[in-house]
Amino acid sequence: MGLLKPLPHGSRPTMSGDSENPPTPLQWRLECLGHSLIETVVGCLPGPLVFRMGEALGGLAWHFFPLRQKMILRNLRIAYAGEKDLPELRRMARDTFRRTGANLISAARTAHLPAARLGEVIRVENIELLEQSLSGGKGVVLLLSHMGNWEILSRLVHFFPKGSKAGAFYRPLNNQLLDKRVLDRRQADGTRMFSKGDNPLHVAGFLREGGIVGILAADRVGRQGEPVEFFGRITRASPLPSLLARRAKSNVLALSVTTESPGKWKAVFMPVTPPPTTPNCMVALERAMKAGPLDVF
Repeated sequence: MGLLKPLPHGSRPTMSGDSENPPTPLQWRLECLGHSLIETVVGCLPGPLVFRMGEALGGLAWHFFPLRQKMILRNLRIAYAGEKDLPELRRMARDTFRRTGANLISAARTAHLPAARLGEVIRVENIELLEQSLSGGKGVVLLLSHMGNWEILSRLVHFFPKGSKAGAFYRPLNNQLLDKRVLDRRQADGTRMFSKGDNPLHVAGFLREGGIVGILAADRVGRQGEPVEFFGRITRASPLPSLLARRAKSNVLALSVTTESPGKWKAVFMPVTPPPTTPNCMVALERAMKAGPLDVF
């Protein structure tokens, strides 16, 4: 559960190697080839089997990443201080590795799943909260975190009220070839992707037109962040969700994505206590992440 010392905003594990030795175009092509092979193989297999395969790989990875083990255990101890004993937290840390592997491999399969079949792998709850929040015509800021099958998030537009416009922030991958592939895929379902370099005024305009904008808001952002309490500790969180919501007069919701069974997930919309300050946003994210701690990356 990497919630207080996560990877950089929106990042994913890559095979790019040391940042001091930037990948060559050949390495990029090899990475794309590996990505294609994985997607082809898992695309031919049943979802539950792919999930179990990912669990096995995650369980194997547990033995090779001791520093990651310690980080996850530390964060679980912070999140559940006084609620769970150490042996239980250690079991949860190991299960988090297994669940992360399952979600990563499953994401390669669901990326290609036809839109008509998305209902087979994800169930959406509290959609009425989104409908009510959109009724004012000022859009919705959606607080996201890396949890569950997060690559399916850009495809949730198929469950939104008819005519809704969806957008989300993303961090470009280092591999430019793979970045284009992933970006094109995320936009294929109609989700508009915003980069960190986009003018916030354009995003606010998108919200004022009734758009829904997802923001990965659980990552620590450094000195430019706003000091807030998160799971009982002071950290620095992005002020962007609160800033956009206030500028566009939009409503704010949080989204939790958890595993229901192998190869199936549940997305639940959760309210954010007004006003949409950064502390109130982080309280809602805590609640969303605690709904499925093993699913938090």
